[in-house]
Amino acid sequence: MEGDIRMKRIADMKISTRLVISFLVVALLAGIVGGVGLMNINALAKSDTLLYEENTMGIVYSGDAHAYYQRLRYNMAEMLLKKDDAQRKDYVEKFENFLAVIQQNLDNYEAGIVTQADRELFDQLEISWVSFEGYMRRAIDFTKAGEYAQVERILLKDADAVSGSLMDSFLAMSEYNDSGAVARAEENVRLAKTSGLIMAVVILAAAVVAVALGILIARG
Repeated sequence: MEGDIRMKRIADMKISTRLVISFLVVALLAGIVGGVGLMNINALAKSDTLLYEENTMGIVYSGDAHAYYQRLRYNMAEMLLKKDDAQRKDYVEKFENFLAVIQQNLDNYEAGIVTQADRELFDQLEISWVSFEGYMRRAIDFTKAGEYAQVERILLKDADAVSGSLMDSFLAMSEYNDSGAVARAEENVRLAKTSGLIMAVVILAAAVVAVALGILIARG
């Protein structure tokens, strides 16, 4: 009985009204499909951004800082072996440049931190870095004065403990970003599969509703 009443109401409508209603419903379904698609795309884009900005660039910045840290130590050791006063100025410029590049990479790394775990790792590294940089600034001053024995004492004794802590922090950050990149890549794959499934279900449901609406209008 209720079905007959519904059909009678549809039959009483003008054809233009029926078409307008059907088009509105189809447009609504299309909007739902598009909205779901945009949500899934945005979720994937956000996840990819995190993978790039935190993990990929984190590996780049921490790796570069670590590399220049090693270059700084190597060049200081080389200078101590040569003890060539004619090259002291060149070594000083190298040392200062290495310190500046390390600091820039650490600043860039810090700007991309988004998790508490990463923040804790960086804070630990920063404590060691500030102490180590202070030692290196003193070593540079002694280098300018040609006091190689003082530079050797700082490099091999005074800064030895903090140098080891700094190395450990660099390794910890590298491991964190490596494992984080793998985890986010796997999460992106899972998210893509889930998004595809949701889109398929929504499209199928919208198609069924649109066909049912067309049949209902036609029967009316």
